[in-house]
Amino acid sequence: MNYVLSDSETEVFCIRHKIQHAHERSVYSLCMLEDGTLLSGGGLDRRLLAWDSMRDYASVKVERLFPESAGGIRAIAPVNMGGADGVVVLGTTKNSIMIGSLRTKFNYILQGHSEELWALETHPTDSFFVTAGYDCFVMLWSAENNKLVWKVNVEKPCLSCCFDPTGAIIAVGTTVGRFVILHAANGMHVTSVQIGSDKLDAIRFSPDGSMLVMGSHDHKIYIFAVMDDGQVYRKVIALQGHGNFLTHIDWSVDNMFLRSVSGNYDLLYWDLQEMKQEGNKQKIRGIKWETNNCILGYNVMGIWPSRDRGTDINTVGRSNNHQILVAGDNYGFLSLFRYPCTSFKAESHESKHHSSHVTGTKFLFNDQVVISSGGVDAVLLQWRLVDKKGRAHYDSI
Repeated sequence: MNYVLSDSETEVFCIRHKIQHAHERSVYSLCMLEDGTLLSGGGLDRRLLAWDSMRDYASVKVERLFPESAGGIRAIAPVNMGGADGVVVLGTTKNSIMIGSLRTKFNYILQGHSEELWALETHPTDSFFVTAGYDCFVMLWSAENNKLVWKVNVEKPCLSCCFDPTGAIIAVGTTVGRFVILHAANGMHVTSVQIGSDKLDAIRFSPDGSMLVMGSHDHKIYIFAVMDDGQVYRKVIALQGHGNFLTHIDWSVDNMFLRSVSGNYDLLYWDLQEMKQEGNKQKIRGIKWETNNCILGYNVMGIWPSRDRGTDINTVGRSNNHQILVAGDNYGFLSLFRYPCTSFKAESHESKHHSSHVTGTKFLFNDQVVISSGGVDAVLLQWRLVDKKGRAHYDSI
């Protein structure tokens, strides 16, 4: 039901017109155009309707029904204030922005995730990155033109993702114990493998691409052999030792070791030749790691803040030249450190732009750009690394 209010002589607003059954349930937005057309946007029915104010708000008999993937109409705003072209911008409940009019079609200006976002990974050799969220969508983005390349619905909420070393294959871990393999070029489905029923919180290809490892909510690390150029996956072993769900995993450069962090802040090392937990400190000290996703360890001990009790580090990302580390916490802060970060209360450059916890921080392949993802706000931010004078040169930070 739509109501049209007017100001009476007593400066009290009263109802002049009432449009019954205009939308199914809630009307989220209204916009009066210059020609006297009132637009109304429905949240549940996803319809954009028009009403003629010159004819007692009679229906114009023109409407737009938006697909479920676009969401309901949250906000309407004219593009040209005072213009009569009727072009408007729509904001939707699925975090999309569209432009168009009732006389023309509507096109996307921006698309995004509409539910909590935890999965983020950058391409190993190009300016692309992939995200996957609880809205069941996997999205590939171009960091060069800040646009969506493709968007695929995998039908299950997503929690983790990664590229293979060639950048040709994307692996996605879901909340229902299934991992999904997609072609990075177009998002086409390759295969899906059901492991169990627990969340797959972390997923990583080995540096040579021959193995895929997953950390599960059932406290186990699952290792799969990758065959036929990423088309086939065969389970090798499930490693046990953690007392809580897995959160982060790193491979060694030589594919021989893993390190993993769990929800109760255990840092464990694994020898993949023996397929068992490694406790030899001398051997561990000499391992070179392909990535630094684990939030615990000697090289990242200085990132843990002391300013607030309750501050938790959710994610870390190391530059490819091993010089810089970026960390994200549960208060929305991003902190930039020198790597390795081994001193207590290490100096950092901090910035807060996420309204909720930061769930991902990744460097692009050239180390000039950092991508960060927010959890509840589902926001993706792209950061360019510059020196103190604003020049695009990160070595002097």
